Amino acid sequence: MRAWIAAFVFGTILLLAGSLSAQDEKKVELKVGDVAPAFTATDDAGKEWTSADLVGKKYVVVYFFPAAFTSGCRVQAQKFRDNMNALNDKGIAVVGVSGDTATTQALFKKVEKLNFTLLGDADGSVAKKFGVPLSKGGEVRAKDTEGQIVTLKRDVTAARWTFIIGMDGKIIYKNIKVDPAADSKQVADFIEKLHHDNQTTSPRVRSCAMLSIPLPSSQAREGVCRMPAVNREPLVEILLVEDSPDDADLMVEALKDGMLAHRVTHIEDGEQAIDHLRRSPTPDLILLDLHLPRRNGHEVLEEIKNDPRLRRIPVVIMTSSDNEKAILRVYELHANCCVSKPTDQEQFALAVKRIKLFWLTVARRERHDEA
Repeated sequence: MRAWIAAFVFGTILLLAGSLSAQDEKKVELKVGDVAPAFTATDDAGKEWTSADLVGKKYVVVYFFPAAFTSGCRVQAQKFRDNMNALNDKGIAVVGVSGDTATTQALFKKVEKLNFTLLGDADGSVAKKFGVPLSKGGEVRAKDTEGQIVTLKRDVTAARWTFIIGMDGKIIYKNIKVDPAADSKQVADFIEKLHHDNQTTSPRVRSCAMLSIPLPSSQAREGVCRMPAVNREPLVEILLVEDSPDDADLMVEALKDGMLAHRVTHIEDGEQAIDHLRRSPTPDLILLDLHLPRRNGHEVLEEIKNDPRLRRIPVVIMTSSDNEKAILRVYELHANCCVSKPTDQEQFALAVKRIKLFWLTVARRERHDEA
């Protein structure tokens, strides 16, 4: 009797555990604004592919499709293939994921002449991280590159869903009712609109120096705060490249602390920052975020350090990312330093003040009139 009771209790516990596990899986429901899950899978070349290698450098389109070689999935893949140049120009990387094996994905890519990465998700683990519904597997008969009929089996079938991961590592787009023929265009149109919304017609010049002596309005026009005529120092130019309005406002406020006369030019995307640097006088200091629209911080930094006219400008990277590869890349590109953005506003402001104190007061900087 005791043995029967023990067996009954043990069985009940297993059933409850299984039920709780199933409920936990159902709870995965990514929404726009959520942090995208990090994931690793085997790609069509048989190599390990990890999302961390792309996130933060490009907009990453992760599109889940039911099965390689089926009609809708062929059309969807072909459209992404044909639009790839335009997508690349917008800073978009595309990754296709299905329940097929990596070997099947390799064949699908070769037959359809695809120019983007396919990932094998044979156990559905990547789909589960994104909350994509899964159903039972199946098999497809298709022709290989030599025209021979092959049977391709898969253990799971994913729903057709498309996500876009933004430069900040968050979900910025989610489509659960995907039209295979329109998917690539809808993705491109979304990013184009995002660029348009983020783009400013001209850099913002911000008033930044805190002075204890009130100045005539003629001395403070165009966002410039100047020191009194006695012992006046040359105006210090700071270029702030930051797409977050909240972070930018906080940094500008923090930079007001002190008596150093300076001007901050605020730019919100990487492409415009590069254009501004090429056309304008060189600033004394650049504060550069990594996650930027159009051209990311790594790309902007590389342009600066490869330009003989710009390479001597101190560049301080300000980032909320803790991606070690991204930070290592910053130093490989010869950034002067990389500072993590504190989540606490007071600590954030203090970090900005210390950066200003060191690079514009303690460290010796090049005078443009002496260059």
